[in-house]
Amino acid sequence: MKTRKRSIKEKILFMVLSVSLLSLVVIILTAVFGMINMRDHIIQSNSNLGQTAARDSQDALETQTVSQLSEISKSKAQLSDEKLGRLEKYVQFMTMQCEDIYSDPEGYIPFTVDSLLSSGKGILVPHLLYSDDTTLEAIAGEIGLVSNTTDILYSIVENDSDVMGAYVGTESGFIVLADREPGNSIRTLDPRKRTWYMLAKEKKSLVWTDIYDDALGRGLTITCAAPFYDAAGNFKGVVALDSLLTTLNDIIVGTKIGATGYAFVLNEKGDMIISPTIEKSGDTIVRENFLESNNIILKAAAEKMIARKSGVARLVYNGRDVFFAYSPMQNLPWSIATMIDVSEVIQPALQSKASIITLASQAIGEVNKNIMTVSIFFGAVAILSAAVIIILSFLLSGRITKPIAYLTGKVSKVVEGDFDVEIDVKTGDEIEELADSFGNMTVEIKKYITNLAAETATKERMNSELALAAQIQSGMLPTRFPAFPDRKEFDIYASMHMAKVVGGDFYDYFLIGDDRLAFVMADVSGKGIPAALFMMVSKNIIKNNALAGYEIGDILYRANNSLCENNESNMFVTLFLGIIDLKNGLLSYANAGHNPPLVQRAGSNYEWLPVNSGFVLGGMENISFKPKELQLSKGDRIFCYTDGVTEAMNEKDELYSEERLIKTLDEKKDISGLQDLIRAIKADVDVFAGGAEQADDITMLVVELKET
Repeated sequence: MKTRKRSIKEKILFMVLSVSLLSLVVIILTAVFGMINMRDHIIQSNSNLGQTAARDSQDALETQTVSQLSEISKSKAQLSDEKLGRLEKYVQFMTMQCEDIYSDPEGYIPFTVDSLLSSGKGILVPHLLYSDDTTLEAIAGEIGLVSNTTDILYSIVENDSDVMGAYVGTESGFIVLADREPGNSIRTLDPRKRTWYMLAKEKKSLVWTDIYDDALGRGLTITCAAPFYDAAGNFKGVVALDSLLTTLNDIIVGTKIGATGYAFVLNEKGDMIISPTIEKSGDTIVRENFLESNNIILKAAAEKMIARKSGVARLVYNGRDVFFAYSPMQNLPWSIATMIDVSEVIQPALQSKASIITLASQAIGEVNKNIMTVSIFFGAVAILSAAVIIILSFLLSGRITKPIAYLTGKVSKVVEGDFDVEIDVKTGDEIEELADSFGNMTVEIKKYITNLAAETATKERMNSELALAAQIQSGMLPTRFPAFPDRKEFDIYASMHMAKVVGGDFYDYFLIGDDRLAFVMADVSGKGIPAALFMMVSKNIIKNNALAGYEIGDILYRANNSLCENNESNMFVTLFLGIIDLKNGLLSYANAGHNPPLVQRAGSNYEWLPVNSGFVLGGMENISFKPKELQLSKGDRIFCYTDGVTEAMNEKDELYSEERLIKTLDEKKDISGLQDLIRAIKADVDVFAGGAEQADDITMLVVELKET
């Protein structure tokens, strides 16, 4: 049976009643003065307790936050150095290759100038840029020798997504370039007038440029460059790599620290060059210079950052009281800094302080009420009871203040950093409740500090994995439309809208010879990097087998067995493959567990394409896939999709459904452009979903036979 706790009021009344026969005057005088002293002592003790607890918990939170900010800035600097160090190794290797060419030109077969001039419109194809005053005929031999670097340039740009362009500029005024951007129209460009060239030539060593707008219009760029020389030590030119700021932005601007914190980069001049708040005014990058700040603490921190030191500070920035931590990068004369509002850090301590003050105020209110009650009650008691009242008042004061003194001692241990301290007060009244509340507060502060560090690390790892998976997934899909501008007998268009949680949808299309068009729609099981990598392997296997000339059933049979090999993670892919003979319009197709496409005869409504459901690819070896055929006519369309369309959900958890898809296609059947048709379907899916978050990739492809 639970024992009823007695309040302070009840204890005082009991003690007063036990001496009611003593003198009223003595009781009134002694009790009133004694209880007034006791009340003042309680008020002071509770006030000190609240202030001490709040201050100590705030100090602990600040110490933990400063340490975490420092670790975050160091880890971001190290991650940035790893990426930039890889680019430096590329440049050093390219420098060695160029110096070998110029030192032993007889050891290399020169390329023709025409081969470079004719290849400047492709993706990842080396091409030639030269100055206005350059005569190509006069330096054709040197261009041909330098062109021996094109395989290296191509390989670097193709295999490293952080590299936007790789090139060799010479004193003769030309550049041999491998560029990730297709269709650059610039042909004349003098390398000798570019900042990266002049800086490397002046420093005579590997250099990094400041951030600038790329001459080819690709955005904010940073360049790593190094000079090269011939065997006699004569300066011959500069090799360089371009990298857009996207990589550093993902590492730095993508860093989220609590609700108010973020990270940024300061260069050797004191300019904030990478930040969530950076802006451009026309062609000019608007930068804040910390060395020009009127804030003495901020300016001093900037000077330390330029001196390549690590540190922390507390300062006022843009009217906000913040903690500020910074660490230098090794490959660049830059530093990475992190900051967070002090108010966010100490908010738990302030809330705890308010709770303690509230409980203390309640206890004081009870004490005041009891003092008034006792004073009135003992006004009617005999004056002879005063002596006994004095003794009992002092005893009562000791019994009340003893647990408070005990609680103060426990608070001192928390001040010293002992969050495992145990508080055991058994007074059965409000003071016990106050002690229990402080103990719970200490446990919550410890949990908060531990959870904050764990959650921050987990979110960073997840965001990094999802970003890489999305990059792999989108980079493998053909996105150039019209896909075959010279072919008038058909048209094709496709799109994919990725969800936040990256899936494994993919599509593909390609010609087999001149007269057969192949198209693929597929969905890989799983999410994240494994799904993206499995998608890449599946796409290549299907295409390679199709181009090898196998029949459609054999293509899926061979692809299935290849995917089953070493498939320890038991991943699989659903897939639809179609091949149209463009000479007679005959469609051959096979299905591996994928959603059946829809076919529209010219001007009519859509119908489901009859398919054999088939088994998924990668699930079991030696599975046969039975192909089917359908004769198509001019104006007929085939519409393919993934389950991200039909299983899109709205805020009521309702599915978009196959029924709504075919109904919408029939309503939009008179839309002539394939791109407009797919956009119309996507718009209808978005209207249906409303505010619901997209849970899966939405991928669609449509192909149409045209009148020639």
